[in-house]
Amino acid sequence: MKTLTTRIAALGLSLLVAACSGGGNSGTCLFSCPPPGGGVAASLDVARSGSEIKGNGSDSITITVTALDKDRNVVANAPVTFVADSNVVITPSGTATDATGKVTAVITTGSDHSNRTVTVKATSNSLASSTTFAVTGTVLTNTLLTVVPPNSAQDVRYHLVDATGQPIGNVAINVDGVGATVQGTTDLNGDFTYSYTAPASGFVTLVASAGGVSLTTVVTLNSTVTAPAGPVSIAAISINPTTVNVNTQGSITNTAEIRTNFLNDLNEPVQNVRVTFGFDGNVTAIDGSIAAGSSSLLLSGTDGIVRSQFIAGTRASVVNGITVHACWDLNDFDVATCPHKITAVVKVVDQPINVAVGTDGLIHTDANVQFYYLQYAVQVTDVTGQPKSGVSIVVERDLPYYYKGFYLSDGIVWNQIRANPPCPNEDVDRNGFINVDAVTGNSEDANGTTTLEPPLSDISVSPLTAGSNVTDASGHAYFQMSYFRNKASWESFALKFSGVVSGSEGSAYVSGVTPVPATVLKAIDADPPFKVSTFGVLTGAPLSQVTVGSPPKTQFLCTSPN
Repeated sequence: MKTLTTRIAALGLSLLVAACSGGGNSGTCLFSCPPPGGGVAASLDVARSGSEIKGNGSDSITITVTALDKDRNVVANAPVTFVADSNVVITPSGTATDATGKVTAVITTGSDHSNRTVTVKATSNSLASSTTFAVTGTVLTNTLLTVVPPNSAQDVRYHLVDATGQPIGNVAINVDGVGATVQGTTDLNGDFTYSYTAPASGFVTLVASAGGVSLTTVVTLNSTVTAPAGPVSIAAISINPTTVNVNTQGSITNTAEIRTNFLNDLNEPVQNVRVTFGFDGNVTAIDGSIAAGSSSLLLSGTDGIVRSQFIAGTRASVVNGITVHACWDLNDFDVATCPHKITAVVKVVDQPINVAVGTDGLIHTDANVQFYYLQYAVQVTDVTGQPKSGVSIVVERDLPYYYKGFYLSDGIVWNQIRANPPCPNEDVDRNGFINVDAVTGNSEDANGTTTLEPPLSDISVSPLTAGSNVTDASGHAYFQMSYFRNKASWESFALKFSGVVSGSEGSAYVSGVTPVPATVLKAIDADPPFKVSTFGVLTGAPLSQVTVGSPPKTQFLCTSPN
């Protein structure tokens, strides 16, 4: 009997082996057998690296698929394909899982920067599993009169930009307003003009949709407008971008947004401020024009903002650019007068020049023990690569982010423990004032310190030597950036180096986190000046109890002052 049992078991084993080997799929497996060249999973686990990405073409999200058998063991060499229901770019790491049972795919938005929800489905044989994420950052704005006379003809220019502020062209836009819904397409500058005739009374609600974004605006019909609840304590004007290319004859493709902002002494927006726009100096039509507000009064909305657009002309501007002014007052005024004036400069350029920037990679110090220094060299050439001398280089600086955290010593070096991702600059519009949203009541001062972090004055850029901001015979210019030693490694910086020749501007950029010297990190007997972030740190235990490698649960909150 024992021999018979052994023979039966052996026969069963041989049948199982025969069924699961050779002959491709011609046999019938008693269990789940792998097909030729691949494993078979019982389930797929799908994870993503985040819940959203910016619609800028470069931001990405990673989808990780893990193939598992019925006992939750990983399955190697399982075939996996990725499919998305939206216009995205998928870059998989392979067509099958690796030895750890995983395969990944990096997803970017590609050329479609519109806001939307994307579903990515992973399939393996007959199995399928999916996950979703959001594409965000697209913004739709308009330039219009919020109070207009009855029966008047009005134009509203809509402007669509992606998460980086770049215009999105060739995108369908629908505007529901007076009469039938108007359908159109944004031009190369992300613009679309909607025209309507105001009715005799009441109000008009305009609802525009483009790029996954909807914008609703209410226009009041009235021959008189209530005076704003002033006074105006802050009146600011900005132009974005500050440099635009010339337009060909009859074209209005190349434009820049003009924006004025009015706040009272409580940093609250002031509505119904009267505004007109114009140019300083003898500017002709070939230098540029203004889309709205040059011959009539515009009124600030509930956000205290008035928008218009500068339309570039057919020739490059002078080196100093074109000065655009906004005239404003709390009450109606003659457009030929200017009760109060604020100005900004825009440059119109034609043929390009090339600007490059580099550094020696060193952190410099001197007798001034409060600062570290980075040095930069700028090189300017024409379109043929020949050096351009005598070019004045202008430097713009920004501090996009700041970090909370601290340093700990492991007995060898000082190690940084910091928040990731960092806290964004609280001064969203970079106007130096704490703005409060008129609708939500949210303040730019997110952490409640009564100041905006990080202050732009934390870094300074100046010529390395007297006159070195102008390129020499080799097309070279030299600069130095200084920053506080106690702020080192706690702030990110961005610099833009620009030069203008005969109206043509070229720019180069450099960015990073304010670095610290390696020698200071190795000096464990002395506390570095940047040991604790000046922007604060929240920890689950006193710093004296924190050790490298096993820190307590640590929180870094951008909305906390600590």
